[in-house]
Amino acid sequence: MIARHNGEAEVMPVEWGHFLSNSGMFWGSNLDIFSIAYGAVGCGAFALTERLHLPGFVQGVESFTTLNAGTDLKSEDLEDNGNSKLARALDEARELFLLARGIAILTEEPIGLINTDIAGITKTKTKATGQMIVASSFGLASSTETARRSALKAASLHRATAKEGPYGVALTHIASAAGLVWITSKLIREIGLNPLHAFSGSSLTSDLAGINQCKLIIGISDNLRFIPAEHAFFVGSAGQSLHRLFRTPLAAVCFSGL
Repeated sequence: MIARHNGEAEVMPVEWGHFLSNSGMFWGSNLDIFSIAYGAVGCGAFALTERLHLPGFVQGVESFTTLNAGTDLKSEDLEDNGNSKLARALDEARELFLLARGIAILTEEPIGLINTDIAGITKTKTKATGQMIVASSFGLASSTETARRSALKAASLHRATAKEGPYGVALTHIASAAGLVWITSKLIREIGLNPLHAFSGSSLTSDLAGINQCKLIIGISDNLRFIPAEHAFFVGSAGQSLHRLFRTPLAAVCFSGL
């Protein structure tokens, strides 16, 4: 079930593992998605370190990025490979946070060794509740391209209303410029465009659902040296993924003046 973080439980170094990409690039830090770290209780705080937290949102109502939730997985939960513990955590999250657009299950590399049926539980709970439940479970050999495609598909299938319009642009960023997306989007909106945040940590589910309607992808950098878009820092980025998927033109910008 969902448990509070125990400070003594967090022993993994912050530079290791895949929570970094799970909580920063995919579902973990979407504004309207509630995230559960599936694993030991310290994993919840570990996942929290890589999220982008934006001011101006009521936590637990409009946004869920600052909430630290973990399943507190223990040895006694492994009799059924942790399946019951994960299922109970999803039920509890749905009861506590009714306004969340969906639930993301974040897992760390060792979880793959206990054979929890994350995919099966996700499918069953999604069918039973009608709520979007997605699993950001990616190992060392996983493909971020596949993960992004899955995120876009899930958002499209479960969307309420996509943010579509004739002047839609998708905003992406290199790893070090996540915080600039929210600021840059305000500038872009001032000139009459409709910015949608793509895997930026400030994305809404409706943003991802409307990405395929965008006419331009804007990759945001925090350094002029990383312009143009074919620079190595943009290769493999979310912007390049969207460009390959939808054949949408990609442009790189930098407003930080560095």
